[in-house]
Amino acid sequence: MAEVKELKPDLADDPKFITGIGLIDEAAAELRNISHNIMPATLSKLGLVPAVKSLCDIISSGKGPEVTFISFGIDGRLSVPVELSLYRIVFELINNLVKHSGATKATVQLMGHAGYINLVVEDNGRGFRQTTGANENSGIGLGNVAARVEYLKGKMDIDSMPGKGTTIIIDIPVNAS
Repeated sequence: MAEVKELKPDLADDPKFITGIGLIDEAAAELRNISHNIMPATLSKLGLVPAVKSLCDIISSGKGPEVTFISFGIDGRLSVPVELSLYRIVFELINNLVKHSGATKATVQLMGHAGYINLVVEDNGRGFRQTTGANENSGIGLGNVAARVEYLKGKMDIDSMPGKGTTIIIDIPVNAS
């Protein structure tokens, strides 16, 4: 803001100018947040497991549910498309549970097994009634998750009932890249 005031000193005290500069600063901060969420530095530098752990820790330290992260069997890095897609899947599932589930506790499990990655996200929230059609009752969030799982040639199962919480199980072949 200081640089702009130097360029336009005659406007430095104008309330509309100050408001406009504030909005620009907010937009720049939001753009930074969006870019970090698309490809967080933790994911690009350290990999999937540390990035998902960091995400769970951030949610737990805020006003959201307590999110426990469990991981085993994933040694080393996966391909960039697989890591990014799995991160976005976890991000979307956590976002959904924070926004819609009313959960106080959740668990994210990321496990490597021979030939595939298994992701389990479960919560103690309100759950929802499932319909017979695939994604018939899902909003944009679960639809995006399903599309990413399909892109990775994986499969997704949802176990949820009103009042019983939700468990989402996703299996992704390791060679999906």
